[in-house]
Amino acid sequence: MSSPKDDTDLAKTHLLDDGKRSANDKSSEDIDVSEDNAESDGEDLLEQYHEILKAIDLKELPRVAIQARMQWAIIKVLPAPTNIEAAVATASPTCGSFHVHFHVEFTDGLRWLLKVPTTGTISRGNSSAAKSLTSEALTMRFPQRKTKIPLPQVYDFDAGLENKLAVPFILMEWTDGCCLYDVWFDNIISEEDLKFKRSRTLEDVASAMIQLSQFSFPRCGSVFFDDAGEASDIGPFRVVDSHAIFARLDANGENCDNSPIFAEIGPLDTHKSYFQNGLARRPEPNTDWQRGDLAVVKLLLESVPEPDVSTRIPFVLTHPDFDIQNVLVSKDGHVKAFIDWDEVCAVPHLLGPERYPSWLTRDWDPSIYGYEEGRGSDQHPDGCPEDSPAVLTFYRKMYAGLISQFAAAREGGAMEGQHDYRVSPAITRQSLVHENLLIAVDEPLCTHHIISNLFDKVQELQINDEMKDMSYWDVTQSLAADEARGQVKDALREGFIALLMVVGVSFDAYEVTLSASWQYRADLLAKIHGIMTDREQSLGAPNIGSHFSLI
Repeated sequence: MSSPKDDTDLAKTHLLDDGKRSANDKSSEDIDVSEDNAESDGEDLLEQYHEILKAIDLKELPRVAIQARMQWAIIKVLPAPTNIEAAVATASPTCGSFHVHFHVEFTDGLRWLLKVPTTGTISRGNSSAAKSLTSEALTMRFPQRKTKIPLPQVYDFDAGLENKLAVPFILMEWTDGCCLYDVWFDNIISEEDLKFKRSRTLEDVASAMIQLSQFSFPRCGSVFFDDAGEASDIGPFRVVDSHAIFARLDANGENCDNSPIFAEIGPLDTHKSYFQNGLARRPEPNTDWQRGDLAVVKLLLESVPEPDVSTRIPFVLTHPDFDIQNVLVSKDGHVKAFIDWDEVCAVPHLLGPERYPSWLTRDWDPSIYGYEEGRGSDQHPDGCPEDSPAVLTFYRKMYAGLISQFAAAREGGAMEGQHDYRVSPAITRQSLVHENLLIAVDEPLCTHHIISNLFDKVQELQINDEMKDMSYWDVTQSLAADEARGQVKDALREGFIALLMVVGVSFDAYEVTLSASWQYRADLLAKIHGIMTDREQSLGAPNIGSHFSLI
């Protein structure tokens, strides 16, 4: 029987290339896919982007860029640029996970970036991809008119193939900055200077995310816009279908097609449906441990809280990949741009702009976290630096405080923009759990590691005597066989709610609970029973937020 580790070791590299990148993997942003570099980067990379390189009419790019620049000057009532004879595309394109990038240089020194999806060909393109690109371009423009969030300006876009370039594209501002990865893990400067830079970055990030949180919607999905550029409707959204990618790898081996696979979802009306949509795409498990993991995932999803719609609109616009490689900063740590907004949509506020950035939550996902005690931050076994759990906890506390600070300023009228609800600092802290639960649902290589880790943390709290001597294997197998006693199911639900409650109050509360008295635990369990009763009476998910003040 294969184990979770065996399957992870077999497929991790391939699946990361297909779209699930490590949070600390910045290399895929800078891959040279020119013909001259084929030998160094491998024929497989060249093959992956071959269709786009063959389809795009680069000789038309200078004229398209000049025309877009002239049109932009008219729209913005700017002086028409003079002495612009031509634009020159740099010879070697680079690529991200799902795009090829061409750099555009004007004769006056201005630089733009052309972004082309790898699916932007006759054989791979479809109406879903076209709608997604249109939504991305218009959504990037939307916050720029209403906030000070640093985003690349979108000058022109075309979601079809019937244009001068013969491919879908977004033509946008070039941002002169460096990847946050390089500044966050700068091992040349002193520890004090590094802490100062990181603090400055997190302050800018928190400020931007609080501004973004003002854009809320009644449903989950891609945002559609009217002719005036205002949000007018919510439609289906796309996600990378890692389940389908993994199934393709399992069926065809390591030499199978390496192109991304997307699933079109929604629009959705509830938080729970957003978390559960990945389960519908998950193939039937074929091992005991997979069936056990899935049984625990389903049980935990029952406790995902639904918002009180009388106090807040349930879905909010957010960055689709809120991670370190998508933040460009100056050398001193100030944020210059948030990039890579493909597949942007409105999501549950539990996973919206109030959540932690993903580079601060790595230690709760053992499938990607590689810190080893005694190794320096530049001595990660995979060659990538890693922060210790203590360091990540420190910066999570800092970030949660910054979110609260900027939220208070906005609610006091000190920041621009309107909003529909008060920001809850508990949402930020709880995202440590919610984000990893979503990853466990969507990413088959991470499921076992995350769910078993959550089980361990629930067990450590010792809220219920039923959890004391339970092993993960025994619990998962009894659940999978539908043989688990009701007390076991209740104990797991209660423990998960307790985890959300204590983490939602503060991470200090989690540490305190681990060494708390019997009476403290008994009081907490009584509160959890109250939550469970509320849920049974309302036939909905528990309203955990209303109980925070009781802890």
